[in-house]
Amino acid sequence: MPNYKADQITGWQRSPQIRIINRYQAERRVVFDEEILVVAGDTLITTPTGGLEESLTVLAGETIPRLNPETNEVIGTVDVPMMEVDVYSIYMHLAARRDAVVTDAVN
Repeated sequence: MPNYKADQITGWQRSPQIRIINRYQAERRVVFDEEILVVAGDTLITTPTGGLEESLTVLAGETIPRLNPETNEVIGTVDVPMMEVDVYSIYMHLAARRDAVVTDAVN
C-alpha cells in the first residue's frame, strides 16, 4: 500500500546572519550563525544549529577560495584585509545616507 500523502523532503544548512565583531581595543572577528532548513511540501522548518566564529587576523593569513554564491565555482581568492575595507566602506556609506536624511528632516 502506498504511503498516505507522501512528499519529497529537502533540507540544507545555511547562514542566515553574518556578524563582524569590532569591539574597542579587541580582536576583530567574523561570526556566521547557522540554521538547518527543511522543506516538506508547503512547510518550512528552521532550526538554529550554532555557528562558526574566527578571528579576522587568523583568516588574513589563510588562502581562502572566493566562491560564486550561485554556482559554488572557485573564482579567485579572498583578500580579508580588502574585505574589511569593503565592509567599512559600506558602513560609512549607509551612515552618511542616514545622516543626510536626518539633516534634511531637521532643515
